[in-house]
Amino acid sequence: SNIISIDDIISGKRAEDKTPAWAKERFDKFTREKYALKAEIEEKDKKIKELESKSGHLTERPVPPDRFEYDDDVSYRKAMVEWKDKDDLWKDQLTKKENAAISYQQYEKEIFDNFEKRAEAMRKKYSDFDDSVANFIPAMPDGKHLYLRDELLESELGPEIGYYLAKNPKEIQRIGALSPRQITREIAVLEQKFQTANRTRSSAPDAIVPIEGTEVFQKDPSKMSDAEWYAWEKKRNREKIEAKFKGGQ
Repeated sequence: SNIISIDDIISGKRAEDKTPAWAKERFDKFTREKYALKAEIEEKDKKIKELESKSGHLTERPVPPDRFEYDDDVSYRKAMVEWKDKDDLWKDQLTKKENAAISYQQYEKEIFDNFEKRAEAMRKKYSDFDDSVANFIPAMPDGKHLYLRDELLESELGPEIGYYLAKNPKEIQRIGALSPRQITREIAVLEQKFQTANRTRSSAPDAIVPIEGTEVFQKDPSKMSDAEWYAWEKKRNREKIEAKFKGGQ
């Protein structure tokens, strides 16, 4: 088929030479928007570095000086002042580390709770949403997979992107093998593509609702919104499968 679906666009599949000009124009538009994400990606990189810096090593607490190791009170008091400064610094670092741990726990709870709220709409659409997405958003992975999990949980479009990746296992394997910075970039690109698709869908005129039992009104594919185009292609594929099974009976 010469027609490309929104799934093809999101996965990065390029149109064949025979693809109509209006379809190529849509893909080119997504490509241009991909490169407009630089500022957003850099901002997310800063967030990653901030989280990394909060897990710094804490040295052992300074030991106070022993009075019997000093010949006079002046030397001892000087040593005590130096120790007090070091001890205050140590306690300050400990407080910051504890506060960082508490902040991250709050952050985790917040992104999980927000993801759950955003996921309700997807659960209503797809009965296998939880089973599909849970396969690659584990509870607490290590290393770079933590970045991928947090990017999906934090994204306003996390449930949509998560379900898309769950249905495209090669994509999740590819993205999961990237560095934290590259993972951030990939999720940002997918966010932009989904946002563009959502804007197109929301700006499209209301669909004509057919009388029950009749066929859906057919539009010229070149005049369809992305959402209509995707539904049309999905319906065509389903009809092909149904026809194949009927023919084999």
